[in-house]
Amino acid sequence: MPGTAAAHNHPDAADPLADAMAPPEPGRFWGRVQSIETFEIGFKKLDNGTWERPTPYNPDYHDFPSKQIKFILAPLDATRPLKEIEMGLNNRKNPEFHKIVQPSIFALGEKICQLRSAPVDGANFFRLLIGLFVFGEYVRRPWNKDGEDWTTLEFRDVFATEAECRAHQAEYQAKDEEGLPPMPADDEIPLDPPVADPVRASMAAFLRPLWDGSGHDASAFHGMIAANPMLAQHFGPASPEVVALTGAPM
Repeated sequence: MPGTAAAHNHPDAADPLADAMAPPEPGRFWGRVQSIETFEIGFKKLDNGTWERPTPYNPDYHDFPSKQIKFILAPLDATRPLKEIEMGLNNRKNPEFHKIVQPSIFALGEKICQLRSAPVDGANFFRLLIGLFVFGEYVRRPWNKDGEDWTTLEFRDVFATEAECRAHQAEYQAKDEEGLPPMPADDEIPLDPPVADPVRASMAAFLRPLWDGSGHDASAFHGMIAANPMLAQHFGPASPEVVALTGAPM
């Protein structure tokens, strides 16, 4: 029964939080076209002027229908869920189908027919595409409003077998890796410059008068620094500021 532990543990039971576990959507898609279907959804305007969420079209209830098309794609990566892409066939505000998806499939039409051994004239590329493997890239919809980043799948290639599709994926990803700049060797990685110590910098101002007071005698100068706790905690015989005065470390 719904709501019982048995129902939630059933392999066919829908998990409402499954989407939260899905990894981020990649920028490209390799996989099989499992199905392409069309259907109608209906829109109903309420008395307050707003519109209800669309539901399957019912001519006795809805004000008008809208034709939709849905692609169900099975990724090569079996850890990812089926990809469902649904869009309006004649949506003027979001012409995703006619501006991006349909042209990309038409561009592959001749190859689709070759793989199916079907004549191009009179062929329905969408029907022939079902069951084939494809490569596509997610592209940004050019009519997005400011702040929106919606994407859709633009089909780029089609393959007869899973092996061909996997080979294309491996070749494509290898080219991506080849295009990356080589990692520098450890001794080529620039070190961050040392952060200036304001206290040390202020104490360094006393070194010149002390050097002059030593008569420019390096041994005496070093002794005078060692005898001054404030200077000794910052400077020694090999300190760059000291060497700059004495000429060489002891």
